[in-house]
Amino acid sequence: MADEAAEAVRSDQKLVALFLRPIHGSRNEQWQVHLEEALLSLHAPDGRIVMMLPRDESALHIRFDWDLLRGRMVSFEVVEGLKAYRFRCGLRDLQALLGWLPQKSREELEKEVRFYGAAVVLIGVFQLLFPAYYFWGWGLGCVGVGLAGMCFPRRWIFAVNALGMLFLGVGLLFEPHPRALLNDAYIDFAQVMPTGLGSLLLIWSIQQFSLLGAGHRLRVARRKSTAPEIADEERPSAVVRKVMWFVGILAVLLVGQVIGLVLQWYLGEVKPMFRDWVLCVTLASVAVGAVAVLRLRLHAAYLEARIAGQFTVVLGVLYLAGVMNVPIEGSLPFPPEILWIGLFALGQPYVWAPLVLLVVLFNRWFVRAVAEELEEVAEEE
Repeated sequence: MADEAAEAVRSDQKLVALFLRPIHGSRNEQWQVHLEEALLSLHAPDGRIVMMLPRDESALHIRFDWDLLRGRMVSFEVVEGLKAYRFRCGLRDLQALLGWLPQKSREELEKEVRFYGAAVVLIGVFQLLFPAYYFWGWGLGCVGVGLAGMCFPRRWIFAVNALGMLFLGVGLLFEPHPRALLNDAYIDFAQVMPTGLGSLLLIWSIQQFSLLGAGHRLRVARRKSTAPEIADEERPSAVVRKVMWFVGILAVLLVGQVIGLVLQWYLGEVKPMFRDWVLCVTLASVAVGAVAVLRLRLHAAYLEARIAGQFTVVLGVLYLAGVMNVPIEGSLPFPPEILWIGLFALGQPYVWAPLVLLVVLFNRWFVRAVAEELEEVAEEE
């Protein structure tokens, strides 16, 4: 049928032919995409070759999109933003294109799946260590899912991880929790711990779903083509620099918290507690260290920048929540209660809901910005 991908294999040239219908044009009009071992060629309905791309560079000229009206689409760009050929793309066409593009080796994929499996096991063990806050059955479930990923490292494990984290995260966020009695005072740890873990799992679930998407696999193909140039030439990254300034703002605030503790020690009537020193000094050290790493690395430290950016978003939301709930008037600058109140406010939907949203938006921006930067590097080469 015209709306389905038809495959024709010629063993002598190892060629796969995809038949695509254009977004704009006759419904009966068909274009052909030939996927040879090292070359992609786009053929017009009259047989003319309108585009030829080497396999190692094809990812830089391919886009996958989706909307409600036209469904899944694929674009072959001649000039970015100016000229492109756009077609409807069925699932078989999508899988054929993704399978042909450069991807992670089997060893790389298995290593990544095992890494996430070990992390899921640790989440399960964490829940089992705190039975007062978490149902033991969920902990055993996480351990089982994590061990399955470590024993059977396949791509479909990402879907299992994503679904499990989604259901557990939503359950932890909306399950009512009684207050816990600690040191003769009622403290919201019974609400903070489940909602904190629930927020983390919800964010992680979205990330696991993204690993299954066409966009992620296309970005992997682009990195396969452009990452070596970045590493070899040790070129700086504008994206990493933006994240560095973002983390720097948080670092200044956290250093201010440490200065506030010093002022409270010498000028305040009530001396700061040891836990205040541990919290403020630790967070300030992590933030300053992240800025140093992003500033001193000579190559594009994308992984470090992404982790540092997520850390900044999470801590920034908690800090803002603390500022909104701590009376600043009449107190010393940067009272340590800001961080503690922000932490305990994590149990409230007005804190964890925007936190999850902002982390998702940051990841979306970061992925697109890195993709654009890699394309610019490839064009310069």
